[in-house]
Amino acid sequence: MNDVLFLILRRLRAPMITLIMVYAISVGGLALIPGVDADGNREPMSIFHAFYVMSYTATTIGFGEIPNPFTDAQRLWVTFSIYLSVLGWAYALGSVIALVNDATF
Repeated sequence: MNDVLFLILRRLRAPMITLIMVYAISVGGLALIPGVDADGNREPMSIFHAFYVMSYTATTIGFGEIPNPFTDAQRLWVTFSIYLSVLGWAYALGSVIALVNDATF
């Protein structure tokens, strides 16, 4: 049983690292780009809000802009992050499918 678990973890190491890097880059970029609050003041997004936005955006269609409406720069970054996360998830799921179809597995 340990051999099977080792094989799974070894084969999925690169896809998992890729997903972690995609999320880290996406969250970091979104947190660094300043937003605008309701009064028009520049306000950076917290890491928690950036992680929350990227979590539901990368795994679903998304359901709104929080805590304030996004600026054009933030929208551009989220658009880039969506494409990046789709590629990361496609790579990860493709690796899982390849692992399941592997004859030695």
